[in-house]
Amino acid sequence: MNFLKTNRQKLLSLSVPELSGGMNTNSALHKVGDNQLTDCRNMWWNDGALVTRPGFYLSSFLQNTVYNTAREYNKKSAGQITLKDGTKYALSVLYTSGLISVSAVSSTGGTLNFPKVYFSDDPEQPEVDIYGNVYISGIGGEPLVFSGKASTSEEFKIYIIVPRYKYSSTGGIGDYIDTFVFCATDEFTLTNLNNEIYVPTLLINGKGNNFATLTGTSKTEYPDAFQFESQNMLTGKFKSYFKTDGVSSTYSLPTALTNEIITIKYSKANGEIDSWTIAKDADTSDTVGGLNCVVSRTNGTLTFYNASGAATPLEKVLGKPNNLEIIAYHTEATRSERIAKMTKSIWFGGSSGGIGGGTRLFICGNDDEPNLIWWSDLNNPLFFPQNNYAYIGDSAQKVTAFAKQSEMLVVFKPHETYYTTYVEGNGYAVEDVISGKITNVKTVSATFPLYQIHSEIGCDLPNTLQLCSNKLLWTNSDKKVYTLASTYSYSEKNIYTVSEMIERKFKSLDFTAAFALDYDHHYLLFVGTKIFVLDYAAKAFDNITTNSDDVSLQKGITWYEWEQNLGIDIIGGISSTTDLVVFGDYVEEHIEAFNNHMYILSNYFKLQGGKDYNITGFKSVYFDTEKTIITGCEPVVFVDDISSMLQTKLFDFKSFERRKNIKNVYIGVGTSNESTLYISFLTERGTINMASEVQITETASDYSPECLKTVSILPCQPMVLCFGLKIESKGSIAISGININYKVLGCVK
Repeated sequence: MNFLKTNRQKLLSLSVPELSGGMNTNSALHKVGDNQLTDCRNMWWNDGALVTRPGFYLSSFLQNTVYNTAREYNKKSAGQITLKDGTKYALSVLYTSGLISVSAVSSTGGTLNFPKVYFSDDPEQPEVDIYGNVYISGIGGEPLVFSGKASTSEEFKIYIIVPRYKYSSTGGIGDYIDTFVFCATDEFTLTNLNNEIYVPTLLINGKGNNFATLTGTSKTEYPDAFQFESQNMLTGKFKSYFKTDGVSSTYSLPTALTNEIITIKYSKANGEIDSWTIAKDADTSDTVGGLNCVVSRTNGTLTFYNASGAATPLEKVLGKPNNLEIIAYHTEATRSERIAKMTKSIWFGGSSGGIGGGTRLFICGNDDEPNLIWWSDLNNPLFFPQNNYAYIGDSAQKVTAFAKQSEMLVVFKPHETYYTTYVEGNGYAVEDVISGKITNVKTVSATFPLYQIHSEIGCDLPNTLQLCSNKLLWTNSDKKVYTLASTYSYSEKNIYTVSEMIERKFKSLDFTAAFALDYDHHYLLFVGTKIFVLDYAAKAFDNITTNSDDVSLQKGITWYEWEQNLGIDIIGGISSTTDLVVFGDYVEEHIEAFNNHMYILSNYFKLQGGKDYNITGFKSVYFDTEKTIITGCEPVVFVDDISSMLQTKLFDFKSFERRKNIKNVYIGVGTSNESTLYISFLTERGTINMASEVQITETASDYSPECLKTVSILPCQPMVLCFGLKIESKGSIAISGININYKVLGCVK
């Protein structure tokens, strides 16, 4: 007699205690790690579990603006500033054809609002002034906005430098007029600094025209003349110092002069000072002490005459070197424009500069001279010496960004990367040179030698640059994420790609406005409504320069994908270890009643809490009688639970040729509020949607062991070759791990 035999296949178990491997959209399915995910939304590995990201909470408004759409409007993020107390703020800059408005927000949500900068005396008509219609460079690019001090221990200042142009008779940009320099102090009041721009000393120990007639003994009393500083690119104004000798009546300045005011001061032996002024459009001064001065602007000379019209020497003064001071101008039409059309800056240099400091302001971004960089003098952002510049690489490629790593200043172009270091000189002051203590300033000046890191990879998305664990991370329009691993000239891994696991997600996205933030040891890359999260604290990230197995290294670099729906155009943000803020505009046009006016609400959202906020419109908008100023409004804000999802790999249980019966699935789940899990099963036959719904009602304030529970599911999936899970939720959850019980059956026939 034949009896039915009991199926005695052994019940096996696959345990994945931690889903900590990030997303893998690159490897073949059988190469995906057990702890990796094939898809993920709004989750990340944090505090020992795969958890829902924090929510975006609408904190407050930065500013309200009404804008006539007949004019051109631009709004951009413009870097960061640091206050005296060390608080960092991200800048939001709105600029139009006649004004600039600056707001700032910190990572904790504090805000600053600076007064608007108008380019005329009449705020109602900001584009009209004594020059006629004015156009500012911010329309095509952006103003140069930077913190005035790199050190947090010094007075906080923010500078705005922008060139002004006439409108041409045919429309568009006309002739260059001048450059405006504004400064806001920690009282947040704006001051026009055009009259306070640093005036360089071009000549020290200058000699008169008859100095050569003195005896040899007398000549030894006079140090050699030399050029002390270069012309300041922000102004044509300069100083020159001479030693009067009792025989010379004419003094030659180091350059020809333009038709602007000249002032002369002569310190006499008795301690008195005689002063003369030669006005603009004049060539002769008033008479002081029986003498007047006559200038030849073409030759750059000044001659002293007595009342009879005879050239008269100034007396020799013992013990007073450089006792004749002459302040004059040599203004070139577009010299300051070269500086004002720069758009990006960074502080660098100095023995104690470090990552957060620096003694020179480096600038770049002039579209007219794409590969040009300039740097300021020591601790003086209003002095850009004429010779402090360099052209980096091919002129066809623009210098796009600066960043600091270790002791280096890294200079990026779209397809090239360079770096420079600070080589310290000896400190000196103007007084040291005037008194003769220093006679050759070239020997005491700092230098910045330049080296190339990579000839093919650069950075054309500068807002994605972040320094993470002392390694620079950035993204390019080629849709890859890179890190600067080393600067060794013979290494092929100076610049290393870290995005292979996630690049399939990048393909359909527009990276034009991408930017990045460093938050809680994660690199957050914002691309449209997507946020890609890289855990740079993972061990693989630290082993980039030493690991020879590129495949295993890439799989150890963990990425996650988030989504946001804030209802605004995000333009930037700021973050710290524990806080993150993003900001942008909600824009609504009012055409019928208000003649193409646009209402702009600048908002910021803080990453906190367990729900998402987004702006969907306005309840009401009110204008004053001039229809130009908002007197009250209220946005419509929608609040919702965060939706999240994770999808495991398809497990073949190391027996891809044999069928399996899936008996039980156990999932470690926690929540900080009541949430619902929607669990689907994945097999080689496709996805079985909504296979199981689980209500989680146990809550705790944190994802602590007390709030984790094990959910048991019977999938009822017989005779499958492979099996996986897709878990979706509405509300914050935490997944600690999964366990799958299964039996192995026969081979596929």
